[in-house]
Amino acid sequence: MKTLMSLVFVTSLISFTPLAFGWYDTDWSFAKKITLDDTYVGTNQNNFPLLINITDADLAAEALANGNDIVFIHNDNSTVLKHEIEEWDSGSGYLVAWVKVNATASSDYEFYMYYGNSGASNSEKPENLWKDYESVHHLHDDFLDSTANNHDGTNSGSTDQACSIGDCQSFDGINDDIDLDAYTTLDDNISDLTIYAWVDWNNVGGASESLMGQYAASQASFICRIGTSGDIELYYIAEPNDAESISAGGDIVTTNDWELMTCQVELGTADDERVWVDKSKNTQGSSRTEFDNTQNNNANVIGNRHLSSDWFSGEIDEVQIAYVAFPDDWTELKHDCEDPNNYDTANQENQCIDVGAEEENTGGSSVTTSDEIALEDGGVSYIYDHSVSSSDEIALEDQGATGSSVGAGTGLVSDEIALEDGGVTGMTNTVSTSDEIALEDGGSYIPGFVTPTYNAIILSLNSPTDTRLGGVFNQTCADGFYMYGIGSDGNLLCRALPP
Repeated sequence: MKTLMSLVFVTSLISFTPLAFGWYDTDWSFAKKITLDDTYVGTNQNNFPLLINITDADLAAEALANGNDIVFIHNDNSTVLKHEIEEWDSGSGYLVAWVKVNATASSDYEFYMYYGNSGASNSEKPENLWKDYESVHHLHDDFLDSTANNHDGTNSGSTDQACSIGDCQSFDGINDDIDLDAYTTLDDNISDLTIYAWVDWNNVGGASESLMGQYAASQASFICRIGTSGDIELYYIAEPNDAESISAGGDIVTTNDWELMTCQVELGTADDERVWVDKSKNTQGSSRTEFDNTQNNNANVIGNRHLSSDWFSGEIDEVQIAYVAFPDDWTELKHDCEDPNNYDTANQENQCIDVGAEEENTGGSSVTTSDEIALEDGGVSYIYDHSVSSSDEIALEDQGATGSSVGAGTGLVSDEIALEDGGVTGMTNTVSTSDEIALEDGGSYIPGFVTPTYNAIILSLNSPTDTRLGGVFNQTCADGFYMYGIGSDGNLLCRALPP
């Protein structure tokens, strides 16, 4: 019968920098990598609200019916990205979500979508996601503002219908509109304005049709509309009784086709008035530096300009207003990632992103710097190697075993635990064929961090005849070295700590 005895000596403290990798949180069972293709990013765009418009069978099978467990994590597997879920259908796996990212032009931007957590609560942060905007209306069967400004709308006649980015609202061109509050303060404090909206225009009236407006004669006003010739127009009054207007200069809005309309003012700069149809831009300059006028207290209106004329005919979706003149690369990235006409139907995902294969949490994601690698019979070993990666497995060098089961072997004190990429750390207990290597907190055998613990010496006897200890053992390794075994002469075998 094998007899086991152990003596423990704690000699000196050592420290390492943890290698940050692993699962975000073991409460989540599944994850998928999402990649934003850098070829769509002209220049770096921080705090960009990226659309995720996908249909995913794995999500349908594993995510909660309410979608509370769907979260987005930076590729450091630690930083939580702000997000909003516009639509989630657990039956089909259809998801429309918006995630705040820092889009990079020099390399792909990668992050993860986690799901499969029965105890998750809602973690959406739309007010932070849309912090740079004055109002955001998804028009998804409601008229709510997703920003913290709460510029909710009141519907008058428009109808909800399924569209390319979740739902949208349909307007009859006769008397349908959505009234918002009078929040666009085009006064001395405002010099920049951007209006975005996706439109599918029917052109039933033959007159100007307003996408959005806040108009009052001789007061600060703006109208973003399609003119009688079919081009997009921006009309605004920045100074008393002095109106400015700019059209798209022949860039005609196509009927019965989704297009991004943009009206933009950046006063005080060259070419400070801009209108876009998709990515085609027309500009002109003015001498104005700010809106200097009596405040217009009329309501903002979607589908009209506040007067009983210029009614819009067709569908409107994703109306966004900001007191920011977003750069051209921002607008072009927005167009490319959201354009329904370029939707990747084969992979069921919007253009500019790629959703990777499902990864399952098999344990080990909660590894911390205090975790130990323990043998089930009570032995303990600490990992000192600095080159641990998520693909590493633990093996006994003299056995070639991999995985959590050690396998057959004598399991002498001189055995070492080796990482597949060559990193080595010493074993500190007798190993038997039934032993398994596990983290004490119940995670997997794959370590998530280099452990900055201490130089623990745990010596064991393999049989009653093993006399290498020779009574009371009182040896230590020198500073900068750790023990990985005992020599045939009974002395410690020491090895230099990794840098």
